[in-house]
Amino acid sequence: MHFDEQGKPTINYTSDQNQMSHPITQMFPYQQTIYDENTDENIEVQYQPLKNITVTFAISNELHLSSQIGSYLFNTSRSQFYLYSLPYVFTFIALCGLATLFIPMKYLQSNRFLSFVLEIKFAFLAIIWGFITTFMYAGTAIIIAGTIQNQFPYIYQQFGIETIGPYLTPIINIIYFFIFYLLFVIFAYFIKYLFHKGLKAYCKENTCIGWILTNGYSLMNKVINFDLEDSLNKSVLKIILFNLLIIAGCSLFFVFGIFFAIIYSIIIFILIKKKFIDIQNDYHTLLKATKQLSQGHFDVQINQDIGIFNPLKDEFVHIKDGFQKAVDEEVKSQKMKTELISNVSHDLKTPLTSIITYVDLLKNNDISEEDQKHYLDILERNSLRLKNLIEDLFEVSKANSGDIKLELVDIDIIALIKQAELECQDKLEEKHLMMKWNGIDEKVICHLDSSKTYRIFENLFMNISKYALSNTRVYIDIRELNDSVHIIFKNISEAEMTFNENEIVERFVQGDKSRNSHGSGLGLAIVKSFTELQGGQFQIELDGDLFKSIIIFPKINQWDNKTH
Repeated sequence: MHFDEQGKPTINYTSDQNQMSHPITQMFPYQQTIYDENTDENIEVQYQPLKNITVTFAISNELHLSSQIGSYLFNTSRSQFYLYSLPYVFTFIALCGLATLFIPMKYLQSNRFLSFVLEIKFAFLAIIWGFITTFMYAGTAIIIAGTIQNQFPYIYQQFGIETIGPYLTPIINIIYFFIFYLLFVIFAYFIKYLFHKGLKAYCKENTCIGWILTNGYSLMNKVINFDLEDSLNKSVLKIILFNLLIIAGCSLFFVFGIFFAIIYSIIIFILIKKKFIDIQNDYHTLLKATKQLSQGHFDVQINQDIGIFNPLKDEFVHIKDGFQKAVDEEVKSQKMKTELISNVSHDLKTPLTSIITYVDLLKNNDISEEDQKHYLDILERNSLRLKNLIEDLFEVSKANSGDIKLELVDIDIIALIKQAELECQDKLEEKHLMMKWNGIDEKVICHLDSSKTYRIFENLFMNISKYALSNTRVYIDIRELNDSVHIIFKNISEAEMTFNENEIVERFVQGDKSRNSHGSGLGLAIVKSFTELQGGQFQIELDGDLFKSIIIFPKINQWDNKTH
């Protein structure tokens, strides 16, 4: 800018090697009125004109957006981007709207997002849609200007991501305008939905006023019939009132704060009440299943989600299985009791009937002396059988009840087994059974009750003499371990073994189910009871016709240690 001798200015432009001159005809004002606050007067100020001087202004080719000149030049409020972008924006809006209107309604209704948006009440939908649309339309010019003028790199530099700028800018444009035009797709779908559903039906179901008019009567009844005596309502109401007081206290600092606090409290009440109802329903589901279980319906199952009671649902399954197992055991026990009564009746009735019969025969004076002697032998045999049966029953009952006194001493197991074998030798020789010993011949000392242990071995030898196959070998294996002694009796069964290992050790159970043998069915039951009473274990193993009785005694009796 050059001022000549008379003070007239001329502007000379230089750009891209081109020069041009532009004289300014309007003179600068060299007089100005200034208000003086001290004197409260206007003061006329005169300036001397600039003469014979040249002032040069220079601007860099690359301007930073943050500089004052750059901010001035790139200010979108001063640009024409809004005006330039308006036809293109409205054209795309029209295309999106027309495309939405031509898409069949069934495809639009199957879209979850559009269905969700249309479920929002009209008042809230209009506010949200209007606010977002206005905000994003105001930003379209900024996005366009920033993209065309390449202003985004300056922003990327602030975050150190300028290297991905060439890829980030188109992504931002795509996402931004996708959301922007999606708003008008929603608007077009709303218009189409309005005609499809009908204005009256839409206003009734999708507006706040319609909802209030539709549900107002039921809401009023709920308020009138609200039960203040209900413990659930009381608990929830106390929480809400306390929450209302806190919100009301905070809301005193704001305009209409109490009004919003009441609305907020009503919403909280509805939500909490719904949560409590869900919990209550889950509880009743669990309670119903429990009642069915208590009534014996063991097939009941809880397949649904019961919220906070899910851990109890898992435990319910375990309880159900436990009940089922307990019932099965009880059924088995009742069955065993029935069989026990039946077997006892049979085993007691047989010798007793025989005794009564032969007593009646002896009353006849016409019988010979030889018949009398024969009848007396039968009476003696049956009486002894009845006596032994009652004694065995009494012993096994005492052992199972624990009402038995043990006299524990150190005994030699091998000597006791040989003594029992010797006592039963006649019975064993009748069937030509040969004893085979395997194991150790030296002493094996255990702390046991000698009489009860002797009875164990005696019963085992008697059982072998009754049920073993004639002319076979009987094996007795003795194995001494560090803390226990294993005694194994093995013999070949004379009859086919159709029972299992657990059945045969029960009371009054015999291998011969016809009960034609002379046994009482208490032999192995006594063995099991006496063995376990002394801290040992008794097991039966069947392998074809091979019958194995296994006794395990601790070297230091566990029962005795607990007693002392």
